[in-house]
Amino acid sequence: MIKKIVIFLMSLCLFGMIGYQINRPVVAQSPVTAEITLQHQVVIADLTVNQSNQRTRFDLYDMSQLAAKHRQEDNYFQTLKTQSQTIQTVIQSEHLVLVDSQETNDSGQLVFHAPQAADRTYLIVQRQPEYLTQNGQIYQALADPTVMKMSDYLGVGQQSTIQTKATILKRQPYFFKYGRTQNQGEKPLSGVIFVLYQMRQGKKYYLTQSGDWCVTHTPKQEQRVKKILSDNQGLVMLHDIQLPAGQYFFEEVQTQPNYLISQAARAIALDVPDLGDGHVLPAMRLNGTSLLQTAAGQLPNSVMATAQPRVMNEQKHQPTPTQLPETGQAKAMMSLIGLVILVISMLLCAGLYKKRGINHEK
Repeated sequence: MIKKIVIFLMSLCLFGMIGYQINRPVVAQSPVTAEITLQHQVVIADLTVNQSNQRTRFDLYDMSQLAAKHRQEDNYFQTLKTQSQTIQTVIQSEHLVLVDSQETNDSGQLVFHAPQAADRTYLIVQRQPEYLTQNGQIYQALADPTVMKMSDYLGVGQQSTIQTKATILKRQPYFFKYGRTQNQGEKPLSGVIFVLYQMRQGKKYYLTQSGDWCVTHTPKQEQRVKKILSDNQGLVMLHDIQLPAGQYFFEEVQTQPNYLISQAARAIALDVPDLGDGHVLPAMRLNGTSLLQTAAGQLPNSVMATAQPRVMNEQKHQPTPTQLPETGQAKAMMSLIGLVILVISMLLCAGLYKKRGINHEK
């Protein structure tokens, strides 16, 4: 009897252990985490700028779905790297998920932790630009967006290092010169000449070739005045001149033949704001429109694609030419005129002959 009880109890224990193992909750294994080390520095004219004690924040986004959508486009990722000023628009429109956010230390380094998988693609973005002073000039520096495919790093271990490439941003005034044709189409106008002036005590002071200002009533003919020409895309840009804060005006002094210079094109307002709170460098405004900055001397692709803002010229109204008869109509008309003349001549001759006959009978 005791033996049966022992066997029964042992059977219960055995079945209990088996049941526990079957119903035991499965603990999910944590995904393998990759350490992504980022080294950030800013270089101006081949000189590394000292960034001690500057804390720069970078964000890491999962862009795996976006990368899969554009995997057949060879230049998509290269184009993405040039959109440092407009990358937040891409992030919001594509609903990219923020994976990690870190600040650099005194050495310009930070470490991201992110799930490591061959199908993951990450986007690294600098959140805010840095403001730097070099040779008395104030610059903005912003790292190019970095696309990181984990499949490229799986074979080199769990730790990966990314070197940022910072781009120097400059405020340079620009706009696009376009002409509106009589059929309401728009086309870029090249070779249109502009000058820049500012008002002082009611007088126009024009920007000179040397960066000074002069008073003249004939800016187009004055050799000292700096001339700014539109290129084949209609782009008008003032290069290599750092304008102090204030208001300026572009003035169109020569346009293409068959186009008219509008009054608006003779006074295109350019506002150059001063430094704001926290040494923020506000954008220039042209006729109230904010202008993006140039990166390494180049405008963002979005600006070149839309060609905005535009300054328009209207095409001259061409006189309507007198409509001449076509060749066939002209020949028919001449034949008809000749026939009429012939008939009239015959009638006159007949009348004259008849008159002579009557006179002869008398």
